[in-house]
Amino acid sequence: MAAATSPVAPNTLLWHGAWLATVVLLRIDRLRPLDIAVFALPLWATAASIDNLRLPHTEAAIRSYWGMAVLFVLARVAIRSRFDIALVSGAYLAGSLYAAVLTIRRSEELRQEVYQLGAPAIRAGLNGVNPNYTAYALATAVAVGLALLSLRYLPRRWHLMVWAALPVFGWAIFLTGTRGAQVAVGLAAMYAAVSRLAPTVAWRAASIGSAVALIVVPSGVYGDERLLSLQSFFTRQDDTLSGRLVVWEFARSMWQDHWFTGIGAGMFPVADPFGIGAHSVVLTLFVELGVMGTLLYAAVWCSAMVNTARSSSDGRRAVGLLLVTWLPIWLSGHWELSPAAWVVLGVWSRVQGRERRGAGRVRDGQGFGTLSGHSRGGLPSSSACSPSWPSTRRTSSANAPWPASPPPAPADATVAGSRR
Repeated sequence: MAAATSPVAPNTLLWHGAWLATVVLLRIDRLRPLDIAVFALPLWATAASIDNLRLPHTEAAIRSYWGMAVLFVLARVAIRSRFDIALVSGAYLAGSLYAAVLTIRRSEELRQEVYQLGAPAIRAGLNGVNPNYTAYALATAVAVGLALLSLRYLPRRWHLMVWAALPVFGWAIFLTGTRGAQVAVGLAAMYAAVSRLAPTVAWRAASIGSAVALIVVPSGVYGDERLLSLQSFFTRQDDTLSGRLVVWEFARSMWQDHWFTGIGAGMFPVADPFGIGAHSVVLTLFVELGVMGTLLYAAVWCSAMVNTARSSSDGRRAVGLLLVTWLPIWLSGHWELSPAAWVVLGVWSRVQGRERRGAGRVRDGQGFGTLSGHSRGGLPSSSACSPSWPSTRRTSSANAPWPASPPPAPADATVAGSRR
């Protein structure tokens, strides 16, 4: 439910779904180290904002940090098999498709009511939701869809539905007018193609390039004026990237004065003379939470992605898609407190790929086995990413996206992770 709601109604999910998720988490017997470590981020955000807790902006930001941590952990504990990954990711795609259809319909209403047909200034979006957030969530849906197709976590009969949804996402993103999301979709498509031909080169370019860009662009080393050349590919053009170049310079100067603890969560729009956010995840974290808060945030995201990337080539492909998709969003938007981002990160941090042992053979655990040493009952399994029953026949990964049927089990036995 959280995955399907996050693209459409993020505020509802944040304020109400997080409390329900907290009740669910209290019934979990066992949490992993990352599930516990993620709460260091909202703890630091609360401590760094202790003097401003009663201010509306700070109070809302603190609640958001706690809510994001809860949603992240809930997404992780809900994933125990590849079937769960396909199910939750499919729910996110369904919610995104609904949001895309609403965006397209809203665009048509705006064209008929306000502007002449084809007016370039229209920016469609959902009621009560920022158009940028909608575009970023749909760009993430494109990455999730490409990852599902690449990893073969869905049966073949569902592939056509995913392929049909991708152009709908793309058209809705175009109608929002969000340039960062349009760049993200282009990078995702490019990475999906290159990673099939040269997976190692694509992964290194994505990981190293993202790390370098997240340093040189927010710090100003690359040069803000050089970014203006990217506008030649879009219809929306101005001299400040919609005010970003001006607010970025102000954010850098403010961070130098409050470099360790920051000015407090949610306080940048209050301190900014323009009354807007920094439109950069890195600058927002540095200014509001300081160096410590930024390092905690980076540690959580890096841990989630590194664990998946190390699991297999499938994991690296999934992480690479998310990296190149989220990179332009991190550089030019607000994504630090996005329910869609934290839910997807939690789900895909549990991806475990299928490693091949020569042509025609796949290790036991192909399909929807149990992940990371956990069975359906929550007890450690004999091996990570493998069902309780070993496969009794050889299966070709190209012709059987579903696992082979296990041998009959006793009536009182529970087969972990065996689903058709």
